[in-house]
Amino acid sequence: MNAQINQQVRDVIVKAFNLSLRDAQGDLRMGSVPRWDSMGHMELVSELENVFQVSFPAYALAELVDVDSIVHAIQEQQSQ
Repeated sequence: MNAQINQQVRDVIVKAFNLSLRDAQGDLRMGSVPRWDSMGHMELVSELENVFQVSFPAYALAELVDVDSIVHAIQEQQSQ
């Protein structure tokens, strides 16, 4: 896994959900972060698309449930 993308994704999650750096450690996933619900998810996806200059297909949005899946999806988008 790309450590740089992983850290950038965590930084976006911190910003999107107004987390402390301490709260951004460990396994970040939908439901484990207070504001990462369905509406928060759409805001996060939008911010990720802006930061990484990618566009996730609609069918993939439900798969972006944790840092690892987001990093993998970004890597796939950037390799196209």
